[in-house]
Amino acid sequence: MSGIHVVYLMLSIVFASFITYMFVYNIRTNHRQREMRLRHHPPNGK
Repeated sequence: MSGIHVVYLMLSIVFASFITYMFVYNIRTNHRQREMRLRHHPPNGK
């Protein structure tokens, strides 16, 4: 494998990892916001 192939392989791995991380982070954030909405109680006027 030549050096440029290694560079392209590393770039594609970094890109795929970043996309996967953002996808998982988005799902976890949406899940957390949904839980907060379900648990949210309006203030009782104090």
